Amino acid sequence: MRNDLFDNPMVRSAKASMTPEQIATLERTGEYMHGQVDYETSTLLEPRNLELEVAVESIKSGLSLDYLTDDEKDMLVKEYGENWKTHFQDYIQE
Repeated sequence: MRNDLFDNPMVRSAKASMTPEQIATLERTGEYMHGQVDYETSTLLEPRNLELEVAVESIKSGLSLDYLTDDEKDMLVKEYGENWKTHFQDYIQE
């Protein structure tokens, strides 16, 4: 049986009237939404912690730990434990 939910004249017409940028935005939105669900347990995943991701990428990019805020350090402890610095030993220059 074929699923025609998204393959119908109305959807094709709507897509044809969109700019490539609008289509790309909708595709990214769909990928983001799809990535927020654990389909095996039918539950929503925890939202990404953007501040934590920025701190991690900053460390990986060579930022001195002296420049991390106390909040960033607290997030790293919560995520990786009290010995969080060992997780980044390849990136930390002493």
